[in-house]
Amino acid sequence: MLAPPPQFVAVLATIFNGSYMVPFKLQRVQRATSAGPPSLMVYQVYVMFGVLSSGIAAELALQGDFMVDPQGFLAAAIFLIAMVANFCALTDKPGNLGLALTQAICSAVNVLTAVFVGVVVLGDRIESRLQLLAGMVVQVCGVMGVAFCKPIAAQFKRCCGEWCVGRPATPDPTAAAHAACGIDVAETEKLASVASDSFEAARAARRVSWICFLLCVVSGVTGGCMLLPMEFAGEEHRGVRFAFSFSVGMVGCSSVCLGVHLSVMYCRGRITTLRSLLAELVPREVLLPGVASGLCGNCGNVLAAYAITHLGYAGAYPIYFCADLVSGFWAIVIWRDVRGLAVLVFTIASLITAVGATILNLAVEIGPLPAPATL
Repeated sequence: MLAPPPQFVAVLATIFNGSYMVPFKLQRVQRATSAGPPSLMVYQVYVMFGVLSSGIAAELALQGDFMVDPQGFLAAAIFLIAMVANFCALTDKPGNLGLALTQAICSAVNVLTAVFVGVVVLGDRIESRLQLLAGMVVQVCGVMGVAFCKPIAAQFKRCCGEWCVGRPATPDPTAAAHAACGIDVAETEKLASVASDSFEAARAARRVSWICFLLCVVSGVTGGCMLLPMEFAGEEHRGVRFAFSFSVGMVGCSSVCLGVHLSVMYCRGRITTLRSLLAELVPREVLLPGVASGLCGNCGNVLAAYAITHLGYAGAYPIYFCADLVSGFWAIVIWRDVRGLAVLVFTIASLITAVGATILNLAVEIGPLPAPATL
């Protein structure tokens, strides 16, 4: 059996990585997890089932010995932090950044973190520092173009309109007439109240946006380090064989989080009977989406582990975290978050991101492909 090209495997990992957040964006899941992190603790338990099932499937396919490396627990803990931060950033509250922007910020931070870890921590060999720096700049610019495709498109249309017209727009005579009219005291107070409410809502939305941005940075940094523990695992547990250790580690970390969650709910009086315990643990709305997220996410991790083995950390991760292109595609097709001229901007920025990932990949020396017997 021929070994698949690691670049192709990294692209497949990108598709899975960009799609694992899609089930979480379903309306029924958003309603069920609207309580915030406590509900997300239950959701991540179902994600764990998906991760575990895919890890067992990978070990069976490799005819492994089902031995666990302790580094899998550390990798799972890092992945859990990245995942929960990413889920929290996808809040449905006003001021949220949306799927495309959230994944774009995470991807940009992921790339920078992974290149730093690969070159500085792991000592990945690079052919040209200038090429490495150029690839990082190009990819981050492309990712930011994907993230801000709608504001860029709006600014472009505004500039084109001013250039075509050549003068400011004519004031609306109706608005000018209204401004010249007097307004009584009651109406003034009403308008002031509405303006105050609008100001408070805008300030709350900005606060949510900044919190989401910080969560994206946390998710990006931890996501960029997620498979670092694999590099310190035993030789027989590296690459694709790390999947089972990671899956078992995910079970352990998720169980600890679930135990803490249930203890808090018990202390608050929300869990008093077996029925209330089951109601807390089994929200049917999140069962299948959670398992689907886990399957998708861990398939991406398994494929990324294979690519890292042969491309190096700094070479594989820039391709792996072109995931914002995939999530942006879903945002266009399913949720219609991007429309009109913004789609063109998104497409151009996506091509720039892919060019940056290619430059970074070429800047890192690629190791030898594995022998067929290791697959």
